Amino acid sequence: TSPGSTLLNAVADREWFHRRYTELSGSPVDPAVVDTFAALGALMLFAIMTTGLRVYATGDTKDIRLAWTRFVLPGVRQDLSRLMGWPSAG
Repeated sequence: TSPGSTLLNAVADREWFHRRYTELSGSPVDPAVVDTFAALGALMLFAIMTTGLRVYATGDTKDIRLAWTRFVLPGVRQDLSRLMGWPSAG
């Protein structure tokens, strides 16, 4: 099972959102484009989180919240693997 919400950005049902977007914009949602930007977002989040973790690990900050980012990384990796169509470990 995947951690987190099945909702789009934990807010809205994905199919409803895509259908409503198409109704309002007149343009269909291209799933490949959505997946591309979701993958880029996951990579950006991964970079931000690992930077925070590195800053804490090297002692450049004492902010414990940056150490907690390590708990986010497996979920981001799993999301990215799913988006890229890579086989999951396990």
